[in-house]
Amino acid sequence: MVDIDNYKIIKYSYKLSNEELIMELWEKMTFEDTQWSVKLTLEGICDTSEEGTPQSWDIILVEPKLEEKVEKILHKYDIEYLKEDITELLITNTNSFTSNFLGKLNGYLDDSLTVNGILDNINEIGIDNISVFERHYLNQIK
Repeated sequence: MVDIDNYKIIKYSYKLSNEELIMELWEKMTFEDTQWSVKLTLEGICDTSEEGTPQSWDIILVEPKLEEKVEKILHKYDIEYLKEDITELLITNTNSFTSNFLGKLNGYLDDSLTVNGILDNINEIGIDNISVFERHYLNQIK
């Protein structure tokens, strides 16, 4: 079972539309930064606003190193953003997430968690202390 205690879901909201973000970020990135960002987009547990959205956003499942890397790139290219931890919405309002994001997240949790592992964790630390991701996983298998 993967230790997901340091993971969280962050929403980065930008003052720019998707088209403006492409011009201000993607068209200015170095090859290495572009390569890393494309890999995150294709392989990461993330989602982005649809084309034509007046204020674009990204939602990303992050651990501390990934969060730092994302913010380093945004700062490097002077992209203003609002950062919001929306992890708790997995329990209180899953409608806040796209089906695309939830599909990727649920696939990752299916590969990373087990019911027995979560039950062991409940015995060890109590049900009130398990992670949001463990709660969400248990809710999905009801």
